[in-house]
Amino acid sequence: MNKYPYIPREYYPAVMFACKMVRESGYKNKAIRTAARYYGVDEDEVRKHFEARTAAGARGKGNTGKKYKYFVVGTYYGSDAEGMDTLSRIEVVKGISKNTVENRFAESDLDFDRSNDYGGSYAPYRFHTVIGEYETKEEAEKAAKAHKGG
Repeated sequence: MNKYPYIPREYYPAVMFACKMVRESGYKNKAIRTAARYYGVDEDEVRKHFEARTAAGARGKGNTGKKYKYFVVGTYYGSDAEGMDTLSRIEVVKGISKNTVENRFAESDLDFDRSNDYGGSYAPYRFHTVIGEYETKEEAEKAAKAHKGG
């Protein structure tokens, strides 16, 4: 059985064109209006078929299998001259995997490093790392509190 609803032949090109424009630009109303004018068909009818198609596409995705977990993340500061890193902050964040959580902080860490790098060995750096992975938020908060020492 087809995943998408039937679209009449005269509206199919306009609907597909509107779908393409929305994927590229994100402007739904403008895309529908432009597609209807370009193919010389009724805008309301294009909108109706467009909405039915996007709703069917969303239904078809269903459960993507992503299971969120909770991660305890530590923020560390240091410099090459000091030779050790200091734990500054601990927080609990929600994410899919250790990798995705660490990547979430990567850009801000690079910006920090770039803005503070003057070329010397005392130039500070910062990085975030996952300390623990937990199934529930309560477990993660308990572990974070224990790691803080309180």
